[in-house]
Amino acid sequence: MHNSMTIAIKNFLAAIAVVGVLAGGLVAASAADTGKDADQVNAPPPLISAGSDPVALIKQIYDAYSEGRVNLADDIFSHRLQALVDADQKKNEGYAPKLDWVFVNDSDYIIGDVKVVQLWRSGTQARVRTRFDNHDKPQEVTFDLVNEDGAWHIDEVRSTRKGGRWTMSKILTAGTDAGADRRKKKN
Repeated sequence: MHNSMTIAIKNFLAAIAVVGVLAGGLVAASAADTGKDADQVNAPPPLISAGSDPVALIKQIYDAYSEGRVNLADDIFSHRLQALVDADQKKNEGYAPKLDWVFVNDSDYIIGDVKVVQLWRSGTQARVRTRFDNHDKPQEVTFDLVNEDGAWHIDEVRSTRKGGRWTMSKILTAGTDAGADRRKKKN
C-alpha cells in the first residue's frame, strides 16, 4: 500500500510538472506573439490615477478599455464624486452595480475609434468629451474634471447621446435621470 501511494504521489507530481512546463510554454508563446516577455504578459494592468492633464487622464482610461485592461485607482474621482461612489458601495454591500458600465455605456464592451477633445479648461475645472464606438455603435460621454490636491479628478460623467442620456451623480443619488430619454417617450 505504501509503495502504491508513493507511486501515485510521484505520478501526480510529474503531471503537475508537465502542466507547469506546458503553461510556461503557452505564456512564452503568447509573449512571443505579442512581442512582450512573459513578465509583461502576466503583469497586472497599469493603475490609472488622477493626473496632471485632464485630456491625458481620459485618454488613458479609454486606452485601457480598448486593451481590455482597466485598473482605476481610488483617486480617479473628485472628493465629491468619490463620496457618492462610497455611499453607493456601502448601500450595496461593497458592490456598485450601477457603475460597471459608466465610461463605455455598457457592461459589455469592444471599444474603437476613440476621440477625446477638451471642450474648455480653467485653472481648476475642465470639460472633456469622448466619442467612440462600442460594438460599432456610436457613443458620447462628457467628463467634468476638477483640479484637487494638485491633480485632475473626474467630478461628473454624462452620456450625451440621444436616447441614452444619463448623469453619474444623479444615478448614484437616486437614479433620478437614469433612462431620462426613455421616460420621456413613455409619457
